[in-house]
Amino acid sequence: MLRTSRGGSRIVAACLTAGVSCIAAHGADRVTIAAGGVVLPDGSIGGASTVVVEGGRFREISAAASAPAADGVVNHSGAVLCPGLIDARSALGVASLGRHVERSVAIAPELSLREAIDVRHRDFASALRTGVTAALIVPAGNNVVGGAAQAVRIGAGGEAEWLREDGPLVMTLGQSVLEFDREPTSRIGAVTLLESALSQGKRGEGPARMRAAARGQLDVLMMCEAAEDLAAAARLLGGAPIKARLAYTPTDVEAESAWMSSFEGPVVLDTMTFATTPRVLRTAGLLAAGGKEVVFAGALPYAPADSLRISAALAVRYGLDASAARRAITINPAKVAGVAERVGSIEKGKDADFVVFSGDPLRLESRVLEVYVKGVKVYDAALQTE
Repeated sequence: MLRTSRGGSRIVAACLTAGVSCIAAHGADRVTIAAGGVVLPDGSIGGASTVVVEGGRFREISAAASAPAADGVVNHSGAVLCPGLIDARSALGVASLGRHVERSVAIAPELSLREAIDVRHRDFASALRTGVTAALIVPAGNNVVGGAAQAVRIGAGGEAEWLREDGPLVMTLGQSVLEFDREPTSRIGAVTLLESALSQGKRGEGPARMRAAARGQLDVLMMCEAAEDLAAAARLLGGAPIKARLAYTPTDVEAESAWMSSFEGPVVLDTMTFATTPRVLRTAGLLAAGGKEVVFAGALPYAPADSLRISAALAVRYGLDASAARRAITINPAKVAGVAERVGSIEKGKDADFVVFSGDPLRLESRVLEVYVKGVKVYDAALQTE
């Protein structure tokens, strides 16, 4: 008979409901894993390595030709350890609720998705089983300023927890923000509204988040739908003091590169599928060749469960370097979400969120064997009945 504390009973019940494992949730504080390879912070795959996790964080990562045959060592000699995958443009926990769109006003920086997220939604458990351990849940792009996104970690039982307190603040320019019964009704109207809100913020007026963003105290995720939107956003947000990152898939990399260079950090590209045109599939490689880091949006739960790996693998086929592709689904989305100091790479001192793949995660035949969050095994494929 399984005996647990009251808290342990709740965790086990949550895990059984979500269909994921809580292996050793109350077990040893130290875990040593030996693997055939490890995805390094630069996205390359290193050789056989031993990773020591203690207190929920990576304590040591060392090269090892073979794993010692000792108690307490989990041996995955033919597998690859990879940082937990991160969806930088997600609707997990809100997709089916209809509560993440505010249509009555165009400028709504005071809104926060935290109030709408169902942290126990089954979509989180589904994402965890595919190796996704964190996500930036983003407001739908129906507002020029749509409020604060929410960075979450998916933990035991597929339950989400907050990874940061506030932000980034999400802004959108494009057709999706236009309405018939409120401003803006045109693209130029949207640009004018955003420019006015930013000007007020720089003067110390208006809502607190808008003031913080305008002064560079709160990061911004700028979502653009077309080249003209990108040009306007670059003019309004480009350069100091505003700290803005861009979500946009260019139609002409060479023509639009100057505007894109106005934004710091990686650019978030749309999800790519087997139906995506070769022209779009080449975009990531062209941006990387020009010195721009990229991120692939997972668009979970709307997109297929393996959308992050599919996007990265397809981009590699069309010219993106494999190391850059692995960064695009691990450390780079962590940077966009503002949580790269905690997650996104396997490095000493960071939270031990990682996935054991049967091979290179860019090879779509590679399977998720185990998932660890803060050093605790929360999914084990060997224990699944389906």
